[in-house]
Amino acid sequence: MPLPQTAEEKSLGGSLSAFSGYDVQTDPLETEDSGNSHSLPEIDPRSTFSGGGVSSSDFLPPFLRKRTEHLNKEQKLTYGLFASGALIVVLLISLIASSVKSGNNPIPSSSSSPASPPRAPFPGPTPFPGPAPAPFPVPNPNPGSYQCPPSVGKAENDVGDYFNVYKRDANNLANDGALENYALVEYDGFGSNTYVQLKALLSEWKKRHFCGVLKSGDRIYESASGSGFNLHMSLEILLECNVRVIEVEGNDYVPQNVVNANTFFTGPVRERAKSHYFCHADSLHLDHVPSNEFSLVYTGFMDPIVDPLNLFPGKGISQRMQELKAICNSQDRHQQLLVTLDQNAQDEYHSNFVIEMIRIAKPGAPIILEFISHGACSATGSLWGGVNINFWMTGANKWGWDIDRNTEIDLYELELNGLKRYNVRMLKKK
Repeated sequence: MPLPQTAEEKSLGGSLSAFSGYDVQTDPLETEDSGNSHSLPEIDPRSTFSGGGVSSSDFLPPFLRKRTEHLNKEQKLTYGLFASGALIVVLLISLIASSVKSGNNPIPSSSSSPASPPRAPFPGPTPFPGPAPAPFPVPNPNPGSYQCPPSVGKAENDVGDYFNVYKRDANNLANDGALENYALVEYDGFGSNTYVQLKALLSEWKKRHFCGVLKSGDRIYESASGSGFNLHMSLEILLECNVRVIEVEGNDYVPQNVVNANTFFTGPVRERAKSHYFCHADSLHLDHVPSNEFSLVYTGFMDPIVDPLNLFPGKGISQRMQELKAICNSQDRHQQLLVTLDQNAQDEYHSNFVIEMIRIAKPGAPIILEFISHGACSATGSLWGGVNINFWMTGANKWGWDIDRNTEIDLYELELNGLKRYNVRMLKKK
């Protein structure tokens, strides 16, 4: 099967096709050369070789005719044919020399048709419109900084079939063409919502807290980065604020997501980031990442932990959540205690996630969390559980977060698919 042609090859093929139909009006051999005409004589179409009207010497140029006057008819014809052949050889040699000098190959190889345009060496990149993007380093862009962990243990929130949906979505994005059509496909674990819809929802927030603090050349890190869509969205919005050449790094627990993110920033959107580096890792255990590294650390979504106390073993996550919500408003003291303990475990899990984000941020850098879910028993409703807003107001005192307590924690309410969510921004202590 022939290899698909690039756009440049198709253009070249079209040019060749156009030349193949070109109507040559003037033969260079039919033009007169002043002072020494080498033109062939005009031939009366009514004449024939056998009927006379044209002698054999008429095929010779004038400067050769005197030299052949003593020859008979057959010798003159032989002499004429020999002279014509020599002239053709000289013209061919001149043509070949001219083609070689200009870098073209006048003689097609035996393996391809003479009419076929020359094919670029495989796998030649498809040319991008406009200026070619600068070459991007292959991961790791900071080899002296850190390396991905050699192995990853089971995550604390890897409960039951919770990650099955993420694995399915990651595999779907790995299909041919899905990453290239990132703006229209389902957004990286967010159900039927698309990249365009999520960008419209987050644009105001990101312009306020990303554009206001970042400058060209900074490094940002996304914990639980999925297939890299949120990071790319952030870079697009930063570009609207004239902030560019950002280095992006992150981690995800689903291995195929990490492959997708590296592929995404190597291929479809490689012009967006100065460099990229994504690791397979658990967001609660970023021991491989040094402290005080990044100008901004954030997460596009913090997955909660379903049934952290394993109160409902052997059941799927949907059924576990139904069982928990069924006792949210129970008057039974034992069940009330279970609900309280479940939320305490959820709070501790979220705090450990936040502590790692704060650790790897530079002093004074923003810590941003997006699409946070409310608690399982909150009045606003929650799909898989989460933490309530008062969790952030008391976190520094209760959990010892290394944040600037004199800076207001910015909360931003939003709604997605009928569910109330919110964003949080804090600053690391300087």
